[in-house]
Amino acid sequence: MPHDKRHNTDAQLELVEEIKLNAALHHPNIVSFIGAAWTTRADLQAIFEFVPGGDLRTWLEATPRTPWTRQKTLVALDVAYALAYLHSRQPSALVHRDVKSHNVLLTSTEGLGSSMTMTMTMTTTTTTETETAAAAETAAVARSTATRLTAKLCDFGVSRAQSSNHSMTTGVGTSRWLAPEVILGGGHYDTACDIYSFGVVLTELDTHELPFHDVRGPEGTMLPDATILWMVAHEGLQPGGSSSCPEALATLAREY
Repeated sequence: MPHDKRHNTDAQLELVEEIKLNAALHHPNIVSFIGAAWTTRADLQAIFEFVPGGDLRTWLEATPRTPWTRQKTLVALDVAYALAYLHSRQPSALVHRDVKSHNVLLTSTEGLGSSMTMTMTMTTTTTTETETAAAAETAAVARSTATRLTAKLCDFGVSRAQSSNHSMTTGVGTSRWLAPEVILGGGHYDTACDIYSFGVVLTELDTHELPFHDVRGPEGTMLPDATILWMVAHEGLQPGGSSSCPEALATLAREY
């Protein structure tokens, strides 16, 4: 628990609830809860599995943008599987309420394709120049697929079970990923707000940019988040995609 909240009773109770929630979640695309440790109530700690790949936002920023790849599809599917698990829980669906690239952690599966790479490298010395080039290309593909990024959803600090009337009223989450109904407040929302946020994450996978990075004011200046949120809620503004984005994916993101 952060030092400034150790003696805050409400913060302690919130962490206890988060621990109880995480202890009940078991899915390969959700960061695993290992346990809790404490010496006093003020020293309560939640312990989760270590995910070495960091978060999706950092990965996107560090990776040159490429046309849509199979690896991106696999990451998107992993997040979708995690949300499907949360939303299908009984007796009440669990709404994450803060789906964004920062809350998607990446791990990797090492070693796949390594033997194929070695075989190709060893046999190229006895082939013709054309065959050598083809074998080298195949080896490069094998190396590129050797690391399989696996996505795991994390941070359930603001997650809540959906109420008996299938809705919620308290607005939470991070601004640029918020669904219009959450921004407007005062109304009811449900698991659909997670699906909207997932659609925003799809545009991040496509562009490698933050949502609405290309939205500008009349003079080309960047708009503050408050203005962007107003446009999302009242004008139907949606984050854009790249020109190389597959049409099926663009349609899927728009529908979300």
